[in-house]
Amino acid sequence: MVPPLLFVVSEEANAVNGYRFDANNWDTSVAPAVAARKGGIPAGFVLHPQDQDSFPLG
Repeated sequence: MVPPLLFVVSEEANAVNGYRFDANNWDTSVAPAVAARKGGIPAGFVLHPQDQDSFPLG
């Protein structure tokens, strides 16, 4: 649980919102922003579908 939490409270994550991160699927072998992009899924329901290119840490 610690690696995703450290990403969420970092300045790097300031532009990221509306995503859920599963610590069980977090890839600690890559940079936190890369792991977030790979493992982040939209939280709640999706009003307007987004593709991975809309993830702000592209």
